[in-house]
Amino acid sequence: MTGKDLLAIFGASDYTFTVNIADITHEMSLQTLADGGSCVNWITGHSLRSRQYVLKLLGMDFVIDPETMPQYVGGEGFTNENALPIDEMTAMMKESMSLITRGIAKATQESLDEDLPDPFMGRTVSRGRMIGLYCFHESYHMGQIGMMRRPLGLEGAIQV
Repeated sequence: MTGKDLLAIFGASDYTFTVNIADITHEMSLQTLADGGSCVNWITGHSLRSRQYVLKLLGMDFVIDPETMPQYVGGEGFTNENALPIDEMTAMMKESMSLITRGIAKATQESLDEDLPDPFMGRTVSRGRMIGLYCFHESYHMGQIGMMRRPLGLEGAIQV
């Protein structure tokens, strides 16, 4: 995967987040729309946490140490009381995108092609492909936020 490809897919995912998160208040972000489902706040924190691993792969500084966000790993441990403010996480998402953009722009094709151990699948995968997989993961969650807008009383943000 090339840096140009990664910039394109992260740009699309970031745009999707930006338009989908618009007008969602902190209170709205805490609403769960189905039993056992995630809320916008958890999805945003989970995505922000994942972006920190992308920054690590790019040799960039973290916006927030992902280990300080254990409530955003899986479904357990998240409560309305330990939820981070949605506006702060939105600002951190913007900052992380700026750092990701700079990191990808500085990455050489050789570094993107370097094989690394995949912590999830027990195999090796190139750094570029791993970054791309993180972006796919994020894009899935950005679509979830988009789907949650209407039940929260907002218009759909992306009209096709």
